Amino acid sequence: MKSLNRRVWFATLLCASLFFATSAMARTQWTVNCFYNDGTYWSGQTTDYSVMQGMLQHCKDDGGRGANITYVNR
Repeated sequence: MKSLNRRVWFATLLCASLFFATSAMARTQWTVNCFYNDGTYWSGQTTDYSVMQGMLQHCKDDGGRGANITYVNR
């Protein structure tokens, strides 16, 4: 019986952890600023981490000299 209680407790804890982890990620707002040598820049916002990574890669591939990333948890 103790083993079953531990399994139920562990399963509940796992589900709660996954819920709060995904909820926190869904509320994160990423802002990427890409800067160029001629003084121009572009800026974009997303709530998707993989999209943010794609924006950074685009900045690098497009010849950007650097990027600034900020995020806000809502």
